[in-house]
Amino acid sequence: MAIFMHGENQVVGPVRSARRYFIDKSMEYDAIYVHAGGSPEAWDDVARLKIPSFDAMSMGAPLFWREKHKKEPHNMYSALDEIQKAADKKGYNKQTEVPVHAFNSADTDLEGDRAEKVSILYPPKYTVSYEYRTGDKLYYRSVMGKPHFDEVAEDYQINAKNIIIQKAAHKVVDNEGRRKIDLVGKGEGIYITNGSYVEITWEKKDRRAPTRFYSQNGEQIKLNPGKTWIQVVPFDAQISIE
Repeated sequence: MAIFMHGENQVVGPVRSARRYFIDKSMEYDAIYVHAGGSPEAWDDVARLKIPSFDAMSMGAPLFWREKHKKEPHNMYSALDEIQKAADKKGYNKQTEVPVHAFNSADTDLEGDRAEKVSILYPPKYTVSYEYRTGDKLYYRSVMGKPHFDEVAEDYQINAKNIIIQKAAHKVVDNEGRRKIDLVGKGEGIYITNGSYVEITWEKKDRRAPTRFYSQNGEQIKLNPGKTWIQVVPFDAQISIE
């Protein structure tokens, strides 16, 4: 799930189906939720909780369209400027002051252990990894051992300034393989930035509440300015940090 702050003229996709745990995250950012269909539980949430949203299954161009280079359902796309225009028409174009994360005013190093290579193995065999580059102090992302490049800017490898690994209970709930992820409550995690990592905890008091991340001494962690990836992992994920 990608969260964007601005409605620039940028193609985004593929747009995929709604899930309850995505709605949990959307609500805590007070975001406009963009999706293509969804699970029955997610459909119920969108209606019952009055989620500001756009569904590609009931709306067409110019807000949504399908590309030909991929097969359905992986070929639905949108654009940030079109989402913003649609939001204006629906009255969704509002300002929000939701203080989800705390940020350092300037780039700040962690007092922790080294984290130059990060690998996460999602069961049964899906691997995401990051490699730290000291030149620009960013983590470059790979999937299944291959660099993860942006689809539009093909020479741009996806990277992040901050990585949060959030451990949460996962459970398969139906014959379609849909999952329930417990994002409300408390748990443990890892915060990684500038080549180092520390153990953290997290807490989300209810579905609309922001997820707070805390250091071991109980203070809310401050992220460095830049892009942040939050990797929500099951308890049996294999995590390697070197």
